[in-house]
Amino acid sequence: MLISVHRNPFVFGLAAVLVVAGQILNVTVFYRLGRTGVFFGDRLGYGVRRCRNFPFSMLSHPQYVATLLTIWGFFLAARFPHGDWYALPVLETAYYAAGAWLEGAAARTLGDGVAFATGRLTAAVIRRFAALLTSL
Repeated sequence: MLISVHRNPFVFGLAAVLVVAGQILNVTVFYRLGRTGVFFGDRLGYGVRRCRNFPFSMLSHPQYVATLLTIWGFFLAARFPHGDWYALPVLETAYYAAGAWLEGAAARTLGDGVAFATGRLTAAVIRRFAALLTSL
């Protein structure tokens, strides 16, 4: 069976708390940044202001943390107590940690000006690719 139906209310409660906390954090990020800011609008040429309010005042990458909380909660509810329940969440945690580190390293190395110019170039490439796809 792919999804376990365990009867341990503590495990299910912990999973629910993780998912709910992750989603509340995610909604807060959307509230603070708006749709354009959440979906890398700054890298696509849109003006997105820096946010220093909660949750950004406490976490460098609150949306990554929110996603990981949700992933861990889901797999805890869906796969625990199977021996492999933590395999995918560990892999996802490694991916998100690498992504957060690479974002910080790129900003430190390239600086905001180069990152902004790279974002504008990326936006132009995406627009041309979208135009090509719509013409097919």
